[in-house]
Amino acid sequence: MVRDNRSIQIFPDLDPDERSVLERRGACKLAPKTGWKAGRFFLTEKRLLFAHGGHFLMTIPYHQITAVRLKGRFPPRGGRNVLELTCGDHNGANLSRVWLAVNDATSLAQWLCCIRTPPLLEEAIHEIVTRLGESGKVLIQHVSRKRHVTTEDLARLLQKKPRDVPRQIERSINDTARRIIGRDLVVLRESWFDAQAADCIRNNWWLTYPLESIGAPDGPCL
Repeated sequence: MVRDNRSIQIFPDLDPDERSVLERRGACKLAPKTGWKAGRFFLTEKRLLFAHGGHFLMTIPYHQITAVRLKGRFPPRGGRNVLELTCGDHNGANLSRVWLAVNDATSLAQWLCCIRTPPLLEEAIHEIVTRLGESGKVLIQHVSRKRHVTTEDLARLLQKKPRDVPRQIERSINDTARRIIGRDLVVLRESWFDAQAADCIRNNWWLTYPLESIGAPDGPCL
């Protein structure tokens, strides 16, 4: 079992094929009208978990986290920083929110937003590079250099109207990416953490994989 050496509380076992890469004591609120529960957060290679009373009350696979916000403190005076997570599937359906109270919410936000997916197989890399058109390659390299971009920025790059940008990304990049790797490559995030700015950025487009994973010459996307 995973044990907290600073208390007598015993936490449940993780799955045999995963390990904890970051642990934090704190509190969790699972719905707007519920109270806060004290416990411990675990970040593994696969998911975020919250343990309370000897079992996990919350498990969230990283790919289901669609937005991250810093939300002040709980309690308001001298308490822990609060991190709000919006979770759902890649189509934005069945969204829900949870709140995490930890001493270093900024650090936790950075871990959650920078968590890497497993490297792509060489066959997938070759197939993506082969199938992406010139406009798709230019777009993802631009997002990589900027780390994140607004819809208006992409509209200027693509010489399109802002309302046409999502359709262009879908047609030139994400439709191909889903057929090959099973998920979108460029996504619009309501709120996401930028480590260099040490703040959450609202309504920007981000890459979901490091750009070097698909054989492009630029640096990491996040």
